[in-house]
Amino acid sequence: MQTYLQAKRILEDSFAPYGCRCTLEADGSMTVQLLAPNSLEVELTVPKIPRQDWNSLRAVAKLALELRQTLDMAVLQKGPASPMRLLAG
Repeated sequence: MQTYLQAKRILEDSFAPYGCRCTLEADGSMTVQLLAPNSLEVELTVPKIPRQDWNSLRAVAKLALELRQTLDMAVLQKGPASPMRLLAG
């Protein structure tokens, strides 16, 4: 079982040079914000990621991939990143 701090560290390391801000919510879910490398402007916010989406190494790797794909789409669109919800799958 993956702890929040372990998942946070893996996600932060996965997005360099982007900044990655992970917040553990009161309900046990996690919110992830990805920040632009130079400006530290929020590029993507994904709220309420359920614990089952980050409770193992495999789940964190899948989450990192999904976040990367979503970030790439947000950056390509160059629109302001609004809170997004990943589909569990």
